[in-house]
Amino acid sequence: MTSDWTPESLYDYFDQYADVASRRAADLATLPLDSRVERLNEVRRAWSDRLRRLDEEGFVTILVTVVEDLYFLGVALEDLSRELLAYVVAVWGTALHEASRRGYRVRYFVDNYWANPDRASAVFSLLCPAAEMTLVVALDDEATNVLGSLEGHVLYLDPRGLPDCLERALSEERRPGDVVIERHAAPEPGSPAHAWVTPVAST
Repeated sequence: MTSDWTPESLYDYFDQYADVASRRAADLATLPLDSRVERLNEVRRAWSDRLRRLDEEGFVTILVTVVEDLYFLGVALEDLSRELLAYVVAVWGTALHEASRRGYRVRYFVDNYWANPDRASAVFSLLCPAAEMTLVVALDDEATNVLGSLEGHVLYLDPRGLPDCLERALSEERRPGDVVIERHAAPEPGSPAHAWVTPVAST
């Protein structure tokens, strides 16, 4: 039996097209503190259990969509509240933690023009740690050197939207378990991204 907070569809935990995270944040804001904690723990337990039941193909499919929706969320955000960050920890943080447990490492490369690059940096510098990702804002060529030293999940964001700006970053050597996602299009419904998965090394 499921509650309103633990839906049957996995996508209903995070679907940015349905504005799930912002709606959940608004719901949390109406609850007393102990009830917020209870609801978030309920979400985390149910979501984690559902993710662990997925086979590898199903999990990677969900993982790519979850990561894409984190970016879509950040682009659309007008208000970054404590409640929203708490929901991101519960859902995105849990998903990326499960990815690490399974041996996957997400490398998400995005170039899309922002009129105010500082806003992009400010929003994602809070969202990414909540989701267990490291943010690299690529405003100069040194960013790719930083990228190579990072072991965990990374959002590599170039808010200048320059042609071929991801070429050097994408040349990073891929390792077993790497999930590489490349996005050049604006974050709109149906807009394309490209993903490559290097299988996890067998034990």
